[in-house]
Amino acid sequence: MESILEGWCLVQGVCAEAGGLAAGNACLVCDPATAEDAWSDAALGSPCEDGNPCTENDTCDAGTCFAGSPPSCADGVLCTQDACDPETGCSHVPDHASCADENPCTDDLCAPEAGGCTNAPDDTLLCTDFDVCTPADRCEGGACVSDPPVACDDANPCTDESCHPVFGCLYTFNELPCDDAASCTEDDVCHWGICLGQELWTGACPACELTFSPDVQKIVKIVVGSGGWEGEALNVDGDLKTCAPSGSCENGLDNALSFAGELLNDVIAQNIEAEDDNLTFTVELVDPSWAGNPFLMNLYYAELSDQNPLCDFQEEVCIYRVWALNFDPLCNVQVSFDNTTVEGGVLTAGGSGYIFPFQLSFAGGTSAELVLFNARVQATLSFDGDGSVASMDGIFGGAVTPQHILEMLEAIDAQYFPGGQETKEMLLGLVPLMNPDIDLDGDGTGDAISIGLVFSSIPGILEDYTG
Repeated sequence: MESILEGWCLVQGVCAEAGGLAAGNACLVCDPATAEDAWSDAALGSPCEDGNPCTENDTCDAGTCFAGSPPSCADGVLCTQDACDPETGCSHVPDHASCADENPCTDDLCAPEAGGCTNAPDDTLLCTDFDVCTPADRCEGGACVSDPPVACDDANPCTDESCHPVFGCLYTFNELPCDDAASCTEDDVCHWGICLGQELWTGACPACELTFSPDVQKIVKIVVGSGGWEGEALNVDGDLKTCAPSGSCENGLDNALSFAGELLNDVIAQNIEAEDDNLTFTVELVDPSWAGNPFLMNLYYAELSDQNPLCDFQEEVCIYRVWALNFDPLCNVQVSFDNTTVEGGVLTAGGSGYIFPFQLSFAGGTSAELVLFNARVQATLSFDGDGSVASMDGIFGGAVTPQHILEMLEAIDAQYFPGGQETKEMLLGLVPLMNPDIDLDGDGTGDAISIGLVFSSIPGILEDYTG
């Protein structure tokens, strides 16, 4: 039998001198006074290492190594995320986002070797000043620069041009003196963005000799949309975050005057469907493209031609004669949309600076002119087998000034209002209290009220015009 020397321990074949530690466990010690053939617990609080780099000052208790306090992993670099991993110990991960200087033209980097954040100019980066009026935004020398602001010049003396940082060019009509370039007129003045001579002073102006496109549609229905929903309204102000009327609208669609349908729809129907002095709108598509190329769309007041005075203009393809009021003294069309496009069978046209005026007749021989400013058109086309347009179903959207609304209400006889004169007076008092939702002149204040007019059409024919 083996003898154990004094001051030594023999544990499982391992000989250790007094005070010696067990292999792999600094909390077990040879203490012959306690046991010569077994490890004894090291003194409480003896230092040890628990194998976790994320603790320090570990100590022994009852033969077990207990974790001490966490180490400080701070590297003194503010833009690094200091952490400790039980497997690898302290880490210092660069946090590049914390170095952002709100300049889109710099590379924002956390560089511990440089002592922290660096923000070096980088002209290959993209930037924007969030102003559509300043094109070609780009980085130069670490700054975001742009080309000079767009001019928005439409070469029309009857419009005042401005540029809105979100909506772009805006064109508002003025009433300034102008020159319509017709020698047969005088006292020319701007009206609806068109220069019109007020008086003839050299006799009649030269006659117009006009032929028209074979692609003509006659409007057979117009009603005020019942809300600001798809199929009833358009985005008049170009802002997807706003719509009207509140609580009955979606996707930026504007039709604040939807309530007027109860008053106007019957009157409009009577004007459109009347056998005499009816409101006849025709739409001419000039050299139309069905592949997205822009073309001209003209709107005309018209009446049945003497070639077919009894034609059913609500159902049949009739021949129409356009009125003289559609043209200025130089035979230019008064109401046109020169930015019309058709893609996927959907027609769009109009925007800032475009108008859509029409006149309504009421009992007693009175009439009112309702003018849609910033007029927009969107319609779905259907086609015949020969490729010609069989119908248009769409929306006229725009904004009406409170003054025009008041003039229209004044023109409607009280008998057309539910409640008669009392209702009429109430509405006349309500209009000045309405909150205009459309800013026509771009000054940040609403000055017109949005409306959406749903329409349908059938084919028609325009006879040659001499007048």
